[in-house]
Amino acid sequence: RQGGVGAVSFSVNENTESAGVVVGDEFYPATKLDNGKYFGLYVFPYNMDPKNFVPKVKVTDKAGNVGVASFRYQAIPRKFRDDKLNISDGFLESKMPQYYNIITDTRDNLQIYLRVNNDIRRQNSVFLKELAQKSAPTMLWDKKAFLRLPNAAPRAGFGDHRTYYYQNREIDQQTHMGVDLASLEGAPVPAANTGKVVFAGFLGIYGETVIIDHGLGLQTLYSHLRQIDVKVGQDIKKGEIRGKTGVSGLAAGDHLHFGVLVFGQETSPIEWWDQHWIDDNILSKL
Repeated sequence: RQGGVGAVSFSVNENTESAGVVVGDEFYPATKLDNGKYFGLYVFPYNMDPKNFVPKVKVTDKAGNVGVASFRYQAIPRKFRDDKLNISDGFLESKMPQYYNIITDTRDNLQIYLRVNNDIRRQNSVFLKELAQKSAPTMLWDKKAFLRLPNAAPRAGFGDHRTYYYQNREIDQQTHMGVDLASLEGAPVPAANTGKVVFAGFLGIYGETVIIDHGLGLQTLYSHLRQIDVKVGQDIKKGEIRGKTGVSGLAAGDHLHFGVLVFGQETSPIEWWDQHWIDDNILSKL
């Protein structure tokens, strides 16, 4: 599904230098499992025309020879919402001081906001891809549906196209790459599944953030927190509390921004809350 994840398994008849799935310009590494097969997750980008979505297995051997193979898939298009957000002076005055130690050459809050929403957003994307290189070569999660923040109402959705206005003037456009969930103020946030903490700290647009690695390139992101209760390198079990919701980063109100990443690419979290989808689309390939 557009914005979502697929999985594939395949066999290779000789030693490889690399193996994985190519989607457009992106390469998603596959991992050799104990049964001798390779298994890999890959992403159908939210902003890719379904006509251009042609995933293929790509394998390179030790001598540099490349083999490419097609496999069966179904590209399901999806429409994403449009949203308009008004940026007030009050928001700028309350939120931009977080970034004064990062952007030091101006105190124009609107200019800081635009640089955070663009330059730092891009830097965050690069960081997430780099962090994905630390993903464990084995599956760490329990093969069950991922947990959703309890008793939380959905707010912004994955893939929402946002147009930002300041004093009735359009100033920016971006895409929301996660799901916003609002519960009680300072609500405890459980780990969506078992894994290892690979990041805990302040991360640009996301504010106070925890990222958990679940292995094989799969990671979950919890941001806008007011409190972090875990440390990098800590093993964490599904349901264990790792922080409390808050308003750090670019959050306008207390909520959890929950993201699912595959090799650093943010994807729709909704699929991972669905056991039926996991069984059919992920576990059936193992």
